[in-house]
Amino acid sequence: MCTGVQEWAVGAGLVPAQGTHEGLPYVADALPYAIMPDHFHALIRIAPGVKSLGDVIGAFKSRVVHQFIQRVKVGGWPPFPGKIWHRNYYERIVRPPEAEEKIGNCIRMNPWRCVQTLWKRFAWHG
Repeated sequence: MCTGVQEWAVGAGLVPAQGTHEGLPYVADALPYAIMPDHFHALIRIAPGVKSLGDVIGAFKSRVVHQFIQRVKVGGWPPFPGKIWHRNYYERIVRPPEAEEKIGNCIRMNPWRCVQTLWKRFAWHG
């Protein structure tokens, strides 16, 4: 359940399968990321000359929608009702390397926490 979104995102070329981040618009370096069923987390370093984080997020969202629509048109994925993205995003500026490491670890563990939550919610305990 927690990996379905990741599979289509990797399959569409929206995110790399092997941890490289070539081709993501405006991103100089992407650090840990986690794709969840209904959201994603990522640490990124913005490329020099980019005006704002909004440019990065806008380009990413646009690319996702474009790729998704292309997959729907060729019959690979079901159509989606309404919009794919919420209007806004949450950001936090991370400065010290220690904070980057701590947040990166939280992002890496997010899928595991999802699995644990689902297990606790749906597991039958006899």
